[in-house]
Amino acid sequence: MAIVLRGSNTSTFSSSVSVGGTITYDDVKEIDSVGIITARSGLHVTSGNLGIGTDSPDSLLTLNAASNPTFKIKTANTVRTALISDTGNSETVLASYESYPLVFSASTGGGTAEKLRIDSSGNLTAVNTSSGGATTLKVGANATSGVNNGTIIINNGGTGDGALQFDYENSAARAKIYVYRSTQDLIFDTAGSERLRILSDGRVKIGDDANYSTSSGAKLSVELMSTAGTILEVADQTAGYSTLESVKNAGGGGSDYGGYILRGRRDADDDTIEYLRVDASGRLLLGTQSLINTSTASNFQIASAFGPRICIARNDTDTDDGNLIGALDFYGNHTATAGGYELVGRMLCEASENHTDGSKASDLVFHTCTSGTDTANEKVRITSAGYLGVATINPVHPLEVHSSTGTNIVAKSTDGNGGYLNYSGLASNGTTTFSVNHNGTIYTAGGLNFGTPSSPVTSKTLDDYEEGTWNPTINNLSLGNGTLAGHYTKIGHIVHLSFRLDGGSTTSFTGNMDGISGFPFAAAFASNTGYLTASNSSNNWFGFTTMYTASTGSNYIQFPIGSTPNYVGNNSIPFTWGSSTILRFNITYRTT
Repeated sequence: MAIVLRGSNTSTFSSSVSVGGTITYDDVKEIDSVGIITARSGLHVTSGNLGIGTDSPDSLLTLNAASNPTFKIKTANTVRTALISDTGNSETVLASYESYPLVFSASTGGGTAEKLRIDSSGNLTAVNTSSGGATTLKVGANATSGVNNGTIIINNGGTGDGALQFDYENSAARAKIYVYRSTQDLIFDTAGSERLRILSDGRVKIGDDANYSTSSGAKLSVELMSTAGTILEVADQTAGYSTLESVKNAGGGGSDYGGYILRGRRDADDDTIEYLRVDASGRLLLGTQSLINTSTASNFQIASAFGPRICIARNDTDTDDGNLIGALDFYGNHTATAGGYELVGRMLCEASENHTDGSKASDLVFHTCTSGTDTANEKVRITSAGYLGVATINPVHPLEVHSSTGTNIVAKSTDGNGGYLNYSGLASNGTTTFSVNHNGTIYTAGGLNFGTPSSPVTSKTLDDYEEGTWNPTINNLSLGNGTLAGHYTKIGHIVHLSFRLDGGSTTSFTGNMDGISGFPFAAAFASNTGYLTASNSSNNWFGFTTMYTASTGSNYIQFPIGSTPNYVGNNSIPFTWGSSTILRFNITYRTT
């Protein structure tokens, strides 16, 4: 049986109708006994898939048309959203109409929430409500897209600069990243000011855009604004931090900038301390915030409460005898010669044995350039034994001075106080045993020995020398207005005595002048002989003297003349004494 309904005909069935054949409508081709509907306009349902314009839908909904297949969502005959496929241009367009945004929502578990919006101006807003801060926008790579794999392109479409801009709560831009079109520099702005720029040639500039210069050739430059401050900080939350700061003329006066300070702290409890400073003049200050000596142009100044040290180390566990441990070299810039800088002096430490644990003997060596030469050679060496060698590389004594033109050791004082060259023995009191003063006087506590250092001879030791005056006593002399003076020289045990008597108008004798006493040193034995002369205006007289030792131990001298050896003379012998009379006496004897 067949039931056919056409036009506006209405058929009502008050009970169930079973159709074993086909029910036909005007716009329905057929509904078969299985329930498959075949529409005359191309609507076809099969296997749960709906096809429009096709009898063979291969998905839940398949749209097929000769051109521009379109799926539209309308409200009151007004198109809100449409999905259009343009086969001519191979495009699929998801469109919103009448200035309405295109909004994409996703399930939130209990409903849906907006995640992406495209407004009528083409602005894209991505919203991420995840508490974990998941990726808001992710761009994946396309193996077929060439150099644009995973690329987001920002282009304002005009003559301005494309920018990536950041804001919050619908406020004005807080920061942005953009490319400056004229130079192709990548610029980073915060709070309306440029903070960082990557130039097109790869150089990086950090600072204020009005202050730094893009002409600088540095690969990385950090330039502050008009005031000094921290340039670089390296921080650790547990161990503290270190900073590099620009300061106003560090270490000097004035108002110029250009000084730098390195600060840090040892641990989290320590105050920030200054480690190093470079002032505006390029001087390096270590352990001090100001110049130690402002009167010199010292480029490196170091201070420490525990005594500053400079360590030079050879990092070698196999150091052999003669190897260099470390050196301090001095160079002069001789522009007249090829190469410019040349070595002019050196202080070095040199191993004097193979260095192992417990064996580390070393020498200190000093090199200088001799006048008229261009090569620095060794001049002074202090050996591991403490021996000082001048012009010798192998001193075997505490002090050795070698010279091919004669050796001189000079101790010279330039002030008015003079100076001494002293040698002290090993006695506990540190007594000076040998000394030479600025006048050339030699002082020796041990005397001069004319033997050899290896075999000294006691009998050849000169251990005493002195000069002085003595007061001679002449028997029976009444000096009056005359003068009498005595001098002596003592060399070892040998004493040389002399005196001079100048008679005055009142000089006389009360008896015979038969002896002289008052010697400064006792005689070892008697019968020493001397020489005596006397003179007046008319004649001279002379004779020999003999020393006698009394039982009391005192010494005296008699002046024998001819057959009368017991006296020299008196007021009339050998002549009458007067103002022109002179008596001279010299004797040498051995003292005890």
